[in-house]
Amino acid sequence: MIPWQFRAEMAHQAAVAEKNRQRAQAAAGREQARRQREAERLQRGLERVRRRESAIEARQSRLAADRARYDEECAQRQREVETSNADLDALIRDLERGTPEAVEEYLGIVFGNSVYPAEWPWPPAYTYDADTQELSIQLQFPVPSDLPTVRAYKYVRTEDQITTATQTQKEQKDRYAALVNNMTLRTLHEVWEADRGHKVTSISLVGSVAHIAPATGKDTITALVAVAVDRATFEDIDLRRVAPVETLRHLGAVVSKNPHALTPIKLAPGIQAH
Repeated sequence: MIPWQFRAEMAHQAAVAEKNRQRAQAAAGREQARRQREAERLQRGLERVRRRESAIEARQSRLAADRARYDEECAQRQREVETSNADLDALIRDLERGTPEAVEEYLGIVFGNSVYPAEWPWPPAYTYDADTQELSIQLQFPVPSDLPTVRAYKYVRTEDQITTATQTQKEQKDRYAALVNNMTLRTLHEVWEADRGHKVTSISLVGSVAHIAPATGKDTITALVAVAVDRATFEDIDLRRVAPVETLRHLGAVVSKNPHALTPIKLAPGIQAH
């Protein structure tokens, strides 16, 4: 028989071995879990790197596309600038030579820069005769009924409202006559003020208003002013100190006796300064 002491020793050793095995197994399990976590962490890091690289590639692709589009837009703008400059250079050359088309194009720019209310009939129609250097202008005025008739606004405190005072018929009549006179002189002045090359030596201008004839109900055009003047005569006038109605009389203009009532003038055929 095996002595009990020996059996006890064997049992103890077996217990120790089992405990060591369990410890080793637990340690191996922990190590495996740690390695698994580390692998997962590395995998997540790798995925982040891949996503970052993918985002960088996408950003670089968009940047390249935006850059190509920007470069094309810059090139297009540059081509437009070069074309515009070339057209401007050609206009300047033709204007110096007095080419009718160039003079008319330049005058179109002049009239286009003249500021009037958007609803007014502007710019005027015009033609240029290179042989006589005369500019013919067909000026149009707004219809009298299109102009506001309010003279003043007044706040009534007791009623908490704003009331209006209407212009008298005389005020409306005088104002429209002043519009015709001033707009006529302004147009003549703007042409010669801009014509630094002295391509226009005279201007014949007819100012009219397009309206509905009350007698027939048809569209009609009524002439209210006509004037023909040469450059030297006009430039001898100091516009800062004149009365427009007297200036037009001085220039021999034919002016309606009552522009507000659309009283027409008689036009002589072929009104010209020459």
